[in-house]
Amino acid sequence: MRAAAWGGLLIQDGLVEALEVVPGLHVRCDEPAARHCLLRVGGAVEVWLVAETESAVKEAAALCKEAGHRVRPVVSEHFLVRDGGVDGVWMRLGAVGMGASLSEEGFSVGASHPAAALAARAEAESVWGYAHLAGRAGSIGEAFVAGHLAHRVKSIRVLRGSQVVDLAPEKVLDAHLVLRLSLHAFSTEQDLPVPAMDTPAYPGVVMTDPPRENAEELLVDTGLSGVRLHGVRIARREPNSLVNLGDSTARDVTLLLHMMRDRVKLQTGIELTAILKPVGRG
Repeated sequence: MRAAAWGGLLIQDGLVEALEVVPGLHVRCDEPAARHCLLRVGGAVEVWLVAETESAVKEAAALCKEAGHRVRPVVSEHFLVRDGGVDGVWMRLGAVGMGASLSEEGFSVGASHPAAALAARAEAESVWGYAHLAGRAGSIGEAFVAGHLAHRVKSIRVLRGSQVVDLAPEKVLDAHLVLRLSLHAFSTEQDLPVPAMDTPAYPGVVMTDPPRENAEELLVDTGLSGVRLHGVRIARREPNSLVNLGDSTARDVTLLLHMMRDRVKLQTGIELTAILKPVGRG
């Protein structure tokens, strides 16, 4: 068998072989999630796709739909697969998600394009509205999901089912794989519909800020900075992030997240919510 011989979906050889001949598509079976996620932990993904072209995205989605499987999007490295692995077909973007061009209509930016690179391009072109992305790690797609492109997005090109379509930003769902974003190019500060946002929080945070509270400060106040569980540690300088010391597992990460939430709840009465949502088998 070329496909994964375990798991609930049991992707068949026929689908894998059909995907392998799609131009611009890389196909890997039983691909370790640890190679692709920020914390470098997690079990195997049944079928992992990397699409280099829009036609590859569409053809792969159509083949999977015909075989009765949905393509699941991977939009960033900030995800967590449990140690037992995860079933199904997962796709992330290669070259099709990169690049930024500027025209009279505005920016056209790939979802995987670095947010900081767009900020630098905007500054060089005297375009207003993107200075708050300077120095920010992560992609334009992640910046959109985090809300850092509010009132700047005109439309978004996404994979919806097995079709690639352009949607208004409010119509984009978590299940959609975002390919490109069409953004406004403001020529003066006065053109901005809302004031520029503050510099976004650093990427890789694991807890959301509760209303009127700061998750990082709560973790410091409860003495969690630098706390270690097996191979994973809460960062000392940025305690709302985790550090893989080299031999951690997805279970270690999950247990530490639970400990962070429970300690803060016990000592302050405030409940933190983890951003990382584990998927797959434990």
